[in-house]
Amino acid sequence: MVPLLLLYNVHIYAQDKFSKEKISLGASAEAAVPTGKFSDISHFGIGANIEGKYAFSEKINFISSAGFLNFFGRSVDYTSYDNNGGLVDGKIKAPDSRAIVLRFGASWFLTNMIFVKGTVGPAFLNNDAGTAFAYSPALGLQFDKLDVEVRYEGWAKSETLSFVGVKAAYYFRKF
Repeated sequence: MVPLLLLYNVHIYAQDKFSKEKISLGASAEAAVPTGKFSDISHFGIGANIEGKYAFSEKINFISSAGFLNFFGRSVDYTSYDNNGGLVDGKIKAPDSRAIVLRFGASWFLTNMIFVKGTVGPAFLNNDAGTAFAYSPALGLQFDKLDVEVRYEGWAKSETLSFVGVKAAYYFRKF
């Protein structure tokens, strides 16, 4: 009877310990380099996110985040016709591209430090561009309260704006 009672207490302690650390809240900063046609109008981007993780198991986390990204507009060369039909060359600065992005997804740990992650969600674009579908595969490393990841992200609408980003997240609260 005593061994069964001991096993019962160990079992409850282990579940209780895991359940106390199932939810993590944090913040992240990121830097991004546009790819494809997006690189024709934008130099680079920076952003910040509020992040949440729910530990479904030791290897799988469900993830949600809300963030803001700003891509700085690039000067673009153009050629057009003047009123007399002659060619005119010039430069115009493309406007900054901004988005508020909500992401939902999961991460799966390949080892105790290395994870792969996938997220999807809406990207609310500036300049009356509407809402795009955001998708993002990533590869990352976890160090206690710090996650670092490299990811590709696309914002699909009539065309896809895409970039490669590096993000560092600090999880300051676990409960």
